[in-house]
Amino acid sequence: MERQTHTVREAIEALSYDFLAQTHCGWENNDGAYGDFIFDVTECSITLDYNERYTATENYSHEF
Repeated sequence: MERQTHTVREAIEALSYDFLAQTHCGWENNDGAYGDFIFDVTECSITLDYNERYTATENYSHEF
């Protein structure tokens, strides 16, 4: 693995996008997905609250 130097902001953003890609592949292709990452330093945890939006279409054609 290659070592890189980042600001704290850049590192948090990269970590968040990595977690998002691991849990919700294709998140950027939906109809306005949204959510929050919650960093709890005292508990040493990161929580993602994710809401996915999508448009579904079902078509039926019957000929008798």
